[in-house]
Amino acid sequence: MVEIKDSPRFTYRGFMLDVANTYQDKASIKKILDWMALLKMNTLHLHLNGDSAWRLEINGLPELTASPGFYNRSSFIEILQYAAERKIEIIPEIDLLTHAGSARRSMDARYRKFQSIGKMKEALEFFLGDTLTLRSDGISLNNDAVCVCSESFYRFFNKVVLEIRNIYRDAGLSLKTLHLGGQIADSESWRAMPSCREFLASHPEYQDENGLKTYFLERASDILLFSGVSPAAWESTLISNPTPASGTA
Repeated sequence: MVEIKDSPRFTYRGFMLDVANTYQDKASIKKILDWMALLKMNTLHLHLNGDSAWRLEINGLPELTASPGFYNRSSFIEILQYAAERKIEIIPEIDLLTHAGSARRSMDARYRKFQSIGKMKEALEFFLGDTLTLRSDGISLNNDAVCVCSESFYRFFNKVVLEIRNIYRDAGLSLKTLHLGGQIADSESWRAMPSCREFLASHPEYQDENGLKTYFLERASDILLFSGVSPAAWESTLISNPTPASGTA
């Protein structure tokens, strides 16, 4: 008679897949999930957006996926369920600190669409830029970075989080963790944004534009925690911020 006790050495046994820069279709992701299951891996980290593309359909924001090559809700639900059947959790990464180009251009297009028909409330609802640097034709300067000082940016982030939660819910799952990415903040662009300079002038606790990364982490973490989702970020993001938001890991 013998008794064998066996368990994995690591609780987190993950694989990170950057579909923002190198798109993988649904069949390819399923094949990867099969390989992961064979190797007893339990977490697939999906990098879903970047400067070149936004890969996940978000209800109410069709501009994000106006170009071909993305996962619609039904396809992503199928991927989530396929992963769950193999005991694999999918952690989505939405990076808005360093690779926000596609999101920014999409919301600029949304702004121009509503501006052209005189609906300025809708135009500004999810605007990611700095309204103080808009030209008269609605084209924004600093068009590769988001303005983390504007409330419309956090409305956008909250909208994305809620819609991703809904996708997981419709798959019969819970969104447990959302990764904020973030390696190196775009402080140069923030330095050029008048609204960020105004924000820092009235919030000396953040000291300079580098402190705005801490401000983003605090606000984004609050939104996630309020929704019952744990925030995560790259280690380098947190190391450069000695006092990140409580709960960010």
